[in-house]
Amino acid sequence: MKRVLSIFLSVIMIVCAFVIPNTSAESQLLKGDVNSDGIVDIRDVLLLRRYYVGYDVQINFAAADYNSDSKVNAMDILFVRKKIAGLEDIEKNVPLSYINALSNNVQVNQIGYETNSEKTAKLSEAFNVIKTDTTISSVRCYVVNSSDNSVVYSGISTARKYDMVTTRYVSTFDFSSVKQQGSYKVFTPSGYSYSFEIKDNPYKEVQDALITALYYNRCGVALTKDVVDEKFTHDVCHSGDVPVYILNKLDTNPDSATYGKYIQSSVAKASDFSYGLHDAGDYGRYTTPANQLVADLLMTYEMYGKNADCTKISGSSSDLLEEAKHEMKWLLKMQNKETGGVYWRIATKEFVAYGNRADEDTYFNNTGLYVSHETLKATAGFVGAAAMCARVYKDIDAEFAAECLKAAEYGYTYVKANMENPTAHKAFSNDSEYPSVNAGSYGDNPKAWSDIWWAACELYRTTGKSEYNTDVKNLLDRKNSGEISFSLCDISAYSTGGAGSFAYLKADKADSSLKSSIISTLKAVADSYMKVS
Repeated sequence: MKRVLSIFLSVIMIVCAFVIPNTSAESQLLKGDVNSDGIVDIRDVLLLRRYYVGYDVQINFAAADYNSDSKVNAMDILFVRKKIAGLEDIEKNVPLSYINALSNNVQVNQIGYETNSEKTAKLSEAFNVIKTDTTISSVRCYVVNSSDNSVVYSGISTARKYDMVTTRYVSTFDFSSVKQQGSYKVFTPSGYSYSFEIKDNPYKEVQDALITALYYNRCGVALTKDVVDEKFTHDVCHSGDVPVYILNKLDTNPDSATYGKYIQSSVAKASDFSYGLHDAGDYGRYTTPANQLVADLLMTYEMYGKNADCTKISGSSSDLLEEAKHEMKWLLKMQNKETGGVYWRIATKEFVAYGNRADEDTYFNNTGLYVSHETLKATAGFVGAAAMCARVYKDIDAEFAAECLKAAEYGYTYVKANMENPTAHKAFSNDSEYPSVNAGSYGDNPKAWSDIWWAACELYRTTGKSEYNTDVKNLLDRKNSGEISFSLCDISAYSTGGAGSFAYLKADKADSSLKSSIISTLKAVADSYMKVS
């Protein structure tokens, strides 16, 4: 019987040697050899006990820290005694010494990991050590199946290093070899992680939710409970014959109380400005982030096609394209047909109280809507978004695409006429209009050059006209000389240069020298991000 047991244990030890990876440093270290004499016996236990109760004795700390929790205590004495007695645990279960509690210091991707992707967890703790210490010892971590608490993988984390940003010690535990689909947690000496899934497409649900959330913010249409959750339903909002006051006339009379402000130039009705999406928690609609949203959606569609799509709302058609189109239909209404410029905001004078549905906007019902004047930034961004729509929808909705292209090229005439005027670049606030509208605002911190770059690049990619390529070259030359400044990489409501760079790099007849210059900048920025990471 003893011989059978011996053979059985030997087989398990051999299997574990292959299943449980080990670092070279750990493989050379004899755990429990406290006095470093090459064997683990009762003398190590005695020395360890003397150290634990406070005697001034020399020990091999790494060997004495049997469970790799960066401290030597009674639990390590127990493990060494078990090793001497032949009762050492073969690591098929998480050690009893591990803290059995959820810990925010064990960070995983809670959405999940793709089956064949890299999978890592971050261990982060504020250790009471001198900040000049660069590393702390590694620890063993376990991946545990959430359904039956069985261990599916065990491995050693990297050495913990001090992170200047978080002022904590951080290490990485890599468990990429776990490919079985299921729900898991990561256990460490300081606690375990939130549960997460491993499956073929863990991000699909979140992706669909992000696109569907846009539908929930639609303006000018009714949201019914067959599409959205009942508490988000509402009738048609911000439409009909309610007046819209257009604040688009600059008061140039120095004797006027409103001198230098934009005052009312005309009155329209809400249905003239219907559609679009409500903004960041309020019911205002803002051109600047709307332009960027269209860019985000259409760039995603162009890069990933059906892999990035969602049909939760529209059934067989593309929700992604439907939401971009709904936003663009409103943006087209925000263009001043007399100048080509684009108004930068439509909103009520005050934010409606939280809890009021879109069709219960009391400020809308009582005082109507206010449209803010054209700006260079709003117009240039509009040109970029409209040019993208002209290209993407050409074979989907030819009439809509043609309308977008016409609007884009008309808007670009406004951009060209105003781009050298420093005043046109400034960020506009609520104080620039009368009456003052207490709503949100979007500037360009403070220049509009990133949007102008996007407009020129997008028009060139869509039309192939040499005049737009000339403008792209001039803008890049001026940027490289330091005359003007904008990012070639950012894509946000405040800086859209990255959308322009992407458009030019994808243009059929892009100039090779310009492409090289853009790519060089993109790589330099990417390298700087990698360095920070």
